[in-house]
Amino acid sequence: MDIIKSTVKAGQKPSDAEMARIQKELAAAKKRPINLVDFPELPQDALKDFAFMAAERNRQRRRQAVTIRVVPGCLSAYKALGKGYTGVMADVLSYVAENPEILSKALGRGYDTMADTASYVAETPTVPYGADAPPAGGKP
Repeated sequence: MDIIKSTVKAGQKPSDAEMARIQKELAAAKKRPINLVDFPELPQDALKDFAFMAAERNRQRRRQAVTIRVVPGCLSAYKALGKGYTGVMADVLSYVAENPEILSKALGRGYDTMADTASYVAETPTVPYGADAPPAGGKP
């Protein structure tokens, strides 16, 4: 197995000479046979373990679709980032959730952990729909 290395700085394209060298090394590597001795066949139970681990990793990475309400200026700032702005919003929310000091500043309530925040949310009474808000059409 061949490893072809090339170092290029971010935002910089490789030179023509560097690209020619890489192409030449790739062409030479394609002519050599693959040595399967280096890659033994895995037993069936190991394959099942890998499949389970992959499914679990995918389950943990899956994002749940939600609907949130944000002020127009906030939404405009994220939309200005372009395609993929919702992923950035999700990453920011995850970062804040994992950093209680930022969360407590945002809440302005001085909570130390997400557990404290969760207990506050659980203890806060909810107002039934219509008690203090107009119906969906906006007319009382």
